[in-house]
Amino acid sequence: MKIVQVTPAFPPSALGGVSHHAELISGGLVSRGHTVRVATTNRYDFRQVMSFWGFKNRNGLQIYYAKAHWPGQYFFAPDIAKVLSAWIPRAEIVHIHLTRTFVGVVAQAIARNAGVPYVLTCHGSLNPKVGNTTLKMLHDVLVGRGLAENAARIIAVTEKERDGIVKLGIERSRVVVVPNAVPPSANYEHSQPAERPSPSYQGRRVLYLGRVHGLKGIDRLIRAFALLGSDSTGVELAIAGQDFGAVRELAKEAEKLGIANQVRFLGPAFGEEKQALLRNSGVLVLPSRYEVFGLVILEGLAAGIPLVVTRECGMSEELDAAGAALVVSSTEEMARAMRLCLEDQDLRIRLRTNGFRFLNSQYNWNEALDRLIAVYSEIAANRV
Repeated sequence: MKIVQVTPAFPPSALGGVSHHAELISGGLVSRGHTVRVATTNRYDFRQVMSFWGFKNRNGLQIYYAKAHWPGQYFFAPDIAKVLSAWIPRAEIVHIHLTRTFVGVVAQAIARNAGVPYVLTCHGSLNPKVGNTTLKMLHDVLVGRGLAENAARIIAVTEKERDGIVKLGIERSRVVVVPNAVPPSANYEHSQPAERPSPSYQGRRVLYLGRVHGLKGIDRLIRAFALLGSDSTGVELAIAGQDFGAVRELAKEAEKLGIANQVRFLGPAFGEEKQALLRNSGVLVLPSRYEVFGLVILEGLAAGIPLVVTRECGMSEELDAAGAALVVSSTEEMARAMRLCLEDQDLRIRLRTNGFRFLNSQYNWNEALDRLIAVYSEIAANRV
């Protein structure tokens, strides 16, 4: 099958989950014998662009990085239109990631004109809590909701996201659930329930991975870390991720609480650097105020690190039922959960074992990829 993936960001972009997800599924599709082209921008983050643009060939993928311009949050990259006009008419299916982006709007227009169906993965972007509400309203007034309304299928990563999309007026039959997943190669001894090495100084690190943004609740994590008091002696809080304008205030909060010397802002981490952080930390915390999914949860499960997540995380109920994470509702509960993960060896073993079982059953990579290909095939087969 000939597939065009359209995503506003793609590695080595620092924009996190969307770009990483697009990379994973594109590579998975190539491994199954499909021809995949990726159209994206060279935006590194909302403020910066990467030093290169143009065509790249990597791991069986042909990737086009269009030169991005202001405004960064809209991924304005006019050059992408020429490449999409050449690629889309020869494709059987187009997969657009995120709503309300310039690249998505252009891809939709070209696909509709060429009679090529497209699917849309929203990654939570239809939710009014995510992103700039004013910009969203402006986009909808000027462009309308055509990207979602004209998609052959909209892919939700959880049933909860599917329900939210349906509430926005999209017909339920057009929304399918294909969970995110990570390839088996990303798992660390995923079939072995054995204990990780006893925590060293590095192993007693509390880790946050993801965008440094107000919605992520990192201020709650800093306050919870401060509640550890003397139990935090020799422990650091490492915050790894791209700054979305929140680092300065978070640093002030850590200073006010007297823990500034224990809190490190590392910037974005990728590849081996990220895996090393996961291997050498004692607990991974996702303190989000709202989270549709959180691909980092799967990465944490794959690495065998104990997880603490808030109730607002989209997977919290599943994780709680599976005994694969400690789910909390307050900063006090977060502090207690972190302390347990750092100190209770039996708990770490239990969370690790349950986490691997949950990962390989509920979020199995091959099954998720099979489901995505089935969606593509059904749409392509019914193409008029």
